[in-house]
Order: sequence, then structure tokens, then C-alpha cells
Amino acid sequence: MTIDHDPRRCAEKRWTFYAHMAKALSYPDQELVSELLDCSFIAGLLASVDGWACPRVQNTLTNLQNDVDLRADSPENLLLDLEKDYTHMCFASKPRQVYLFESVYKEGKLLQESTFNVARMIYESGLKVEDSFDMPPDHIAVEFELMSYLYFNELQSQKDGYEDKRALSQRLQERMLDEHLRSFAPKVAEGFETYAKTPFYRAMGECIKTPL
Repeated sequence: MTIDHDPRRCAEKRWTFYAHMAKALSYPDQELVSELLDCSFIAGLLASVDGWACPRVQNTLTNLQNDVDLRADSPENLLLDLEKDYTHMCFASKPRQVYLFESVYKEGKLLQESTFNVARMIYESGLKVEDSFDMPPDHIAVEFELMSYLYFNELQSQKDGYEDKRALSQRLQERMLDEHLRSFAPKVAEGFETYAKTPFYRAMGECIKTPL
């Protein structure tokens, strides 16, 4: 693996990585399945981890695309399998196999201090959670979406010559990792790797750990 040291390319890759992972960790939908079947989703993830993820992650994603290719004639069944797997692990299993919310890991239940700390960071960044998203803001998909937005802001600020905004984006990135994602995302990853029945969610469990 050749390590990429160019700051702009590194930021672009992390922007792409976090955007893909935010989609992967949200409830599966037809758009995700379509991007899996036309190869764009996994190709995007592979490009985003090139130069900074370990070879095992790249091999996992390549094998995942091979598995998806075998399902190309049954997109409806692929979506159904993803929905069933995600729902069972994250919402229906008793006891719950995978919690998606930071506050559950840190404080033992939903809507605690860590939830509101993430909400404040979203406000500081200028990002607004869509009204249609009815989950607390410490959902791992929202936190990954925030990271994607912060890397996008870093790139845009650099392009526009706003060094103070670029520096703010970089500080918020580090805070999100240090104060939030590093403390609970590895446990989410472990849950996916342990309990997922589909190759997709087992692979996403491995990918979660890449930037941590």
C-alpha cells in the first residue's frame, strides 16, 4: 500500500469515505441497492480508502462486490435481506445486538448528555439534520455524515481561501473523533462483525474502524 500524503487528496478521500459510510449505516433503501448493483458504491469506498486503509479492508470490499454481483438478478431480495439484517441487529433483537447511538454506550440509555453534545457540534458546524430523519443526532450515521460535511467544508474553505473556516473544520473533525466516534464506533463495528448475517454489514463493520 502506498500512503498518500497530499493533504487535499486525503481530505477528499475522507469526505467520500464518511459520506458512503453514513449511507451504509442508515436504514437500507433502494438507492443503496442500486449503487451496490451498478458497482458505484463499493468502487467509491475502495477509492476513498486507497492509500490509508489496511489491505484487509480493500480485500473485504473487493470480495463484497463479488458477492453482490452474484445477486444482480434479484435486487428486491437483496434489499429485503439488508432490511431484515439491519432491523434484527439494531432494533428487533432481544437483547439488542447492535446499538447505533453513542449515548447508549456512554450513559446506558438514549438522549443523554452525549446526544446533546453531538447536537451542539452539528450546530457549530452549520450542518442541519433533515427533518425527515427522526432519530437522535448521536446515531452513528449522523455522526459519520457530520464528518463528511466537515471534510467538505475543509476543502471548500481551502479553495475559497478562508483559512479560519478551514482550521475550524479541522478542529471539529478532531473533536468528533476524540470526544465521540473513537469512544463508541469500535463497539458498533464489533457488533456488525459478530452478528451480521449479510456480507454487506459484516464488511461495513470492518470499514467503520478504518479512520479510528
